[in-house]
Amino acid sequence: MRAYKSFYCHLRILIGLAITAHGLLRIYDISEYSNFVLTSYYDMIPSENFLLIASIVFPFLEFFTGWLITLKIGIKRALEMGFFISLVMVFFILLGGTYERLLYHAAVLTGLSIIYLFVLQLPPHKRATKWS
Repeated sequence: MRAYKSFYCHLRILIGLAITAHGLLRIYDISEYSNFVLTSYYDMIPSENFLLIASIVFPFLEFFTGWLITLKIGIKRALEMGFFISLVMVFFILLGGTYERLLYHAAVLTGLSIIYLFVLQLPPHKRATKWS
């Protein structure tokens, strides 16, 4: 059981840091990322304002969600948010035909699923770090 907990801990930190780094990379180059989203998905969603707002908000959501997962703060909700973000990204990747980006999100979804299944087995008082 101890090896299983160690695996869970390492996987949680790895996936959390990967999500954080992915969001930080998008934030660092936000203008290029926004242009990519506008050019790739304007045919499917003709609302330029919606695409622009989503392309700015999602990297920040991804960054903060990754930190929450890494630090094990509100872990169940953070995992659900990470799962939602990755599913939205996979949906748009499949619609846009940018399949080379699919591998990262498939790995993240798999990791988040494994971590989530482990968290569901924990009693509620052990799911998150207590700061007090």
